[in-house]
Amino acid sequence: MIAILKKELLSQFRSKRSIVLLILIILLSLIAGKYSLSLSISQGNSSSGSSPLFTVIFSIYIILMPLISAIMFGGIVAREVKDQSLRYLIPIISRRKILFSKYLAMNIYFIVLFFISTSFILLLRQSYIFPLKLFAISIFIILYLNAITLCCSINLSSERSVFLSGVVLFIFFPGITLWNLIKPNIINKTLNFVLPSTYLDGKASLLIIIVLTIFIIWLSFYNFSKREI
Repeated sequence: MIAILKKELLSQFRSKRSIVLLILIILLSLIAGKYSLSLSISQGNSSSGSSPLFTVIFSIYIILMPLISAIMFGGIVAREVKDQSLRYLIPIISRRKILFSKYLAMNIYFIVLFFISTSFILLLRQSYIFPLKLFAISIFIILYLNAITLCCSINLSSERSVFLSGVVLFIFFPGITLWNLIKPNIINKTLNFVLPSTYLDGKASLLIIIVLTIFIIWLSFYNFSKREI
């Protein structure tokens, strides 16, 4: 299991896509750290307080993440099913361990990127107040969005299909938010519970997104156990 986790992380961090993504994150962090002085790092002296700057930065990352996750990890299962490389692993390692290792690698990857961005901004601002509460909420959102990508990679036939699902979610999430602002109704309010921004803003209990994540992971594991490799 550790070998799979290590392999996935190394292959992602060494990929050209990852290098481009890291450069973009550093550039965004540089702009946020040096040229957004009107936004404060933290309101108060506590790491658990609100942070206008990091709320904006993390909101941008969360909006982009369905698309980025699909680009980076869309083929994490779909590609290996298609080229039949998983056939050689399943007799040695259980499907559950394989899937858990891949899901863990996805989450570690994005948590590391978020941490790099946060640390870089704090360094530029010469601040030592780490936005612990906001970062912790972001981790739950990362778990949720990666669970969706993993589920799509298991249930869709190709990496391209997973990418298209990421594009749909990338449009869908902000679209529902905008629709709710223009014409609020009971449907919009219900759909708000699937929007990552709802939890980043603290408008809903994290328990809801935890339940959603657990359900999606269960569905992923169940479908993967039944899928013919």
